[in-house]
Amino acid sequence: MPGGSPVSVPRPRKSSRPLAAILVASLLTFGSVAAQAQQLQDGSTAPRALPIGVPTSPLQSAVKSFTGEMVLYGSDSVALLKSPLRWDHNDWATFGGAAFLVGALFMADKDVHDYAQTHRTPLSDGVADVTKRFGLEYAYGIPIAMTAGGIVFKNERVRDTGRDALEAALISGLLTNAVLKPLIGRNRPEETNGETSYRFLRSDASFPSGHATQAFAVASVFAARSKGWVVPTISYTLATIVALDRMNDDRHFSSDVLAGAVIGTAVGQFIVKRHARPEDPVPTTKLELVPIGGGLAMKLSF
Repeated sequence: MPGGSPVSVPRPRKSSRPLAAILVASLLTFGSVAAQAQQLQDGSTAPRALPIGVPTSPLQSAVKSFTGEMVLYGSDSVALLKSPLRWDHNDWATFGGAAFLVGALFMADKDVHDYAQTHRTPLSDGVADVTKRFGLEYAYGIPIAMTAGGIVFKNERVRDTGRDALEAALISGLLTNAVLKPLIGRNRPEETNGETSYRFLRSDASFPSGHATQAFAVASVFAARSKGWVVPTISYTLATIVALDRMNDDRHFSSDVLAGAVIGTAVGQFIVKRHARPEDPVPTTKLELVPIGGGLAMKLSF
């Protein structure tokens, strides 16, 4: 309640649902479609291959499609890691500005944490219980449903949007949870009363936020592959709510969720541009730095 002490929320138990979701995604997405994977050259923007030929059996189709998609994931991941080698001045300026803003917010994390917990209410907890799922289960479930729907109704755009969103969620999730979190090892605010401390190589670290990363990865794909402002507005609004949820639940600092938003958006846009076809909508989402009184702010426009 306002002015009172922070509300205590039980720490959620770890679940195997993300792993199960990945497996189900593979079966639904690729089991009924024979997709011939392309060996993408570094830096290429070739689209995903379309079904070719008639599979000899459903099992062979599933194995071939799953293997091909994993090859594509690996190729895209390598290209993503190498992409800074091809950045121009504007790319480096954006990266430097984003790093500066995350660092500046890092210095204010304690104050933002105290404010969020002081103003935490049963209503905000209830909203978080529902909407935070868009950063985990729904970040996989919605792309899976879109991919399956695109296959069933023979809508390539819907299918490929789902496939791109699923890939962006998986790659950004692995980058965040398997690489950055253990290396940085920042303890969660609920463990330190909002103070920053570190325990390196821990599996459940705080920086950056995995939920925010995956929510923004999926949102950026939906936004880039859509026309008009409705889908981008809904997508980024939900992703922002997920980020606020993590602060409300005392699971992440403000700099954690900002870093996750930047990483997720960058990965999602990278995947879309790499797979783009000439007839696809031209991505109009931009992450810009704008001057404000006393500093800089990050502006997401679409």
